[in-house]
Amino acid sequence: MVENNGYKAFDRSLLFNELETLKSNVDTLQRGLEVTSVEILKSEDVLSGVFDEEDKKKAEAAVPGNPTYRIWIQ
Repeated sequence: MVENNGYKAFDRSLLFNELETLKSNVDTLQRGLEVTSVEILKSEDVLSGVFDEEDKKKAEAAVPGNPTYRIWIQ
């Protein structure tokens, strides 16, 4: 792939807005996970916010097409 496409083979951009797609499917996520609340955050918000180190490590690992998640049970 790299031989054919050069540096573009490493391009992780998507043809759709991943954040908007996730946000528009919150109801489906809630039903599928059987939870009452789902909150979608951008990794930048987690990294600059008041979150613990585990949350920040997960946010740093998120890349386009491979979002990370964390489940809190209250």
